[in-house]
Amino acid sequence: MKLIRELLVLKEEDDLSILPELAIKEIKKNIRKGAQDLEQGWVNALELVHQAYVVAQITMPEPDQEGAWKQYEEMIRYGVEQLAAARGLNAPWRMSANTVSETVGQTIDKKKAIKKLPTRRFFVEIPGMDTKELEVGSMDDAVHHITNAMRKRGKKVIVKYRDKQGAVLSVHDHEKELETITIKEV
Repeated sequence: MKLIRELLVLKEEDDLSILPELAIKEIKKNIRKGAQDLEQGWVNALELVHQAYVVAQITMPEPDQEGAWKQYEEMIRYGVEQLAAARGLNAPWRMSANTVSETVGQTIDKKKAIKKLPTRRFFVEIPGMDTKELEVGSMDDAVHHITNAMRKRGKKVIVKYRDKQGAVLSVHDHEKELETITIKEV
């Protein structure tokens, strides 16, 4: 039990939005295959990357999810590399300078808007440990953060109960329930 408690400790520097390596490999595979499929008329690398996320059934990150957003930016770079390798630099997938400028401007505006969003505070209670505080946008975000942290540690999480003010999560390892985590809004 001590080991699971050590695994469940959420450190302030942990970025729970980071996608697991398996998910990144799946997205890269989709990008590579999409770039090589010459029947696809990609407008730009962003369109290719967005479709790769959709095919992998992975939610697009928001700018406030720093780790996942950085991975997303890396996937855009990878998409550009793959399109350039498969179709060349003079192909129609390249964006004009005006389009790039507009896209970058919209991304920067979105990042500024996201930083102004109010956060809500939740207490995370793990049996035998101190209660931890988590600041996120919603109960869904809190559940998502905890679930991602456990998945990265090889654990399975089942949501037993959830509403806007609280949730109860069951943490499993090899089909055996290890802990119950309770999340309550402050």
